[in-house]
Amino acid sequence: MSLMLIVNDIAHAALIKAQEQGRQSEWERQRELMQMDRERWERERERERIAAHARERFGGIGWLLLLLEQHKTLIINLVSLYTFYKVVMKLVDCNNIGYGQFSFSLLILVSLRIFLFRTG
Repeated sequence: MSLMLIVNDIAHAALIKAQEQGRQSEWERQRELMQMDRERWERERERERIAAHARERFGGIGWLLLLLEQHKTLIINLVSLYTFYKVVMKLVDCNNIGYGQFSFSLLILVSLRIFLFRTG
């Protein structure tokens, strides 16, 4: 009987320990999530502060400058895509090779969009 009580106490202690570890890991996970939320909030607040400063300093054009700064990679990709499209359209006479200009243009744009946006 005493052996059964000892085994029961050990099992109970192991269960309590596992529950405590589960609570501890959940608490740490919640703390990490709160830290990530706080950092995201601080970044957003900094962006808003910069935008307000830009509006004050540059007037009506400040928001445009901020927008360009935030999306410069996308803008560079779009300009590169358009430039490449224009070069290909000048080099290839679409009507002579049997494709309509629209379908050939669409093919070029879709393939380049996939390539550029996958490579960053």
